[in-house]
Amino acid sequence: MASVIRLSVCSRFRSDTITFCPATIQSAITCAVASAISSAPFYRENTFVAHWISAYMVLWMAMSPLALAAAPWIRRVVGLLTAPTPTGRASPDK
Repeated sequence: MASVIRLSVCSRFRSDTITFCPATIQSAITCAVASAISSAPFYRENTFVAHWISAYMVLWMAMSPLALAAAPWIRRVVGLLTAPTPTGRASPDK
């Protein structure tokens, strides 16, 4: 039953756009953390949530295009770094 139910959000997209789904999720999480850190000084003024939301929106709108543009390149680099060698191992023994 578990194999029939697909809980992944990314599984709903076409296979040629699947590269961009993890990049979008990662940029959203990274921007949420970065904007929370940058809004920390506003915690004592009780304006943290307002500053965090506005900072998050600005950061995510700025970083999403960059993350989406870099996603195919990053996927290729990771593929090259993790590709098995002719001996069948990920890296040669020394």
